[in-house]
Amino acid sequence: MVSGGLAWGLSVHGRKKMEVVEFLFSIHPDAKVKGARLPDKKHPDPLTGDAGWDVYPIKEFTVQPGESASFATGLTFVAPPGWFPEVVAKTGNARTRRVIPAAVVFDWGYRPDPNDADGAVFSVLNVGTEAQTFGPDKAPVQLILRPLCPAISVEVPHGEIDHNTERGAKRYGMADGEADPFANGRFEGVEKTGAKLVVWDHIK
Repeated sequence: MVSGGLAWGLSVHGRKKMEVVEFLFSIHPDAKVKGARLPDKKHPDPLTGDAGWDVYPIKEFTVQPGESASFATGLTFVAPPGWFPEVVAKTGNARTRRVIPAAVVFDWGYRPDPNDADGAVFSVLNVGTEAQTFGPDKAPVQLILRPLCPAISVEVPHGEIDHNTERGAKRYGMADGEADPFANGRFEGVEKTGAKLVVWDHIK
């Protein structure tokens, strides 16, 4: 099955020119028997429709507050060369159900085991205060295409790195000048306990 994505290019006059590319999806035959379905867009027009493809689990699952859960899709997908699939939250799930992706990037060369009916497996994190359930008719996440920057890594002498930037050695995002992302309650409703995040109050 084929679904369209978008690619940007430049014309000889420097104006942006858009062309439709193909984002390929297939379902493992054994997963199809179990009810696996293709990702879809409620508004599929490649130029004016939805940005992402809704992704559905093969079977119903529940993710508890403060925990993560993985779900099988039965899918194999192939992005066009120069692009990679990224998993992003669905706005309604993130805003009202407090469910977000726990892992977000699939490398271009990723392919599930062709003999495994689970296909691509996705994970979500529940940062809310109530258990949330998803199923074949309720998509937890969506897939979008991102351009892949054609870059290589190059080792240089340490002294050649310019350290004299405005940000300098300030790390961890430095939002509002704070190094600790949990400082001043910016992650309101979440308590840090070792390596685990525990929801203790409804996130505003």
